[in-house]
Amino acid sequence: MSIFMLRKRFSVRDSQTRSCFSFKLPDTRPLGGLKRASFRDPAALPMLQQIAEGLDAEGYEVSKPKPGKACHGFCRVKFPEVEIAVVLLVRRRKGKVEFELLTWPSQSLRQRFVGRALSSPDCKEWSELCSAINSILARNSQLESLVSTTFSDKESSG
Repeated sequence: MSIFMLRKRFSVRDSQTRSCFSFKLPDTRPLGGLKRASFRDPAALPMLQQIAEGLDAEGYEVSKPKPGKACHGFCRVKFPEVEIAVVLLVRRRKGKVEFELLTWPSQSLRQRFVGRALSSPDCKEWSELCSAINSILARNSQLESLVSTTFSDKESSG
C-alpha cells in the first residue's frame, strides 16, 4: 500500500480560496524548433524556484522544486496540520511564456491524527499561502497580467 493512499485529498471544485495564478512573461528566448520532452520547458523550474525562495524567505517550509511527471514543476509547502501542493504548468504562444500555478491542500494520516481533521479544503494555511504567493508574484516587475482565481472560476472560464 502506498503512503499516498493514506493522504486525505479534498475536492477543491467548490473552494473559495483564490488558489490558481495565471501570469505571463515576454518570451525573450524562444525555443524555435528545438525538440524537448513534454513538461520540460526551461522557464518552468527557475520561475518555481523564485517563488519557493520567496516563500522560504517569509518563513514557509518549502520542498525543493522539481520537474513533475504531468507538470512542469512542483513543490510542497508543509504546515503542522496540512500540506499544500504547488504545481506549475507552462506554455508558449504569441511571444509570451504563459504560466499557470495551481495549489491545493492535503493531509497525511499522521497530520489527521496529531492535528485537526479538516472537513473542507478551505483552511487558513492554504489561504495565507496563496496570499503570500500572490504578493511574491506581484513584486516581480517582469510579470504581465497576474490573475488569481478559485478552481470553480477556472473551470467556468476554460
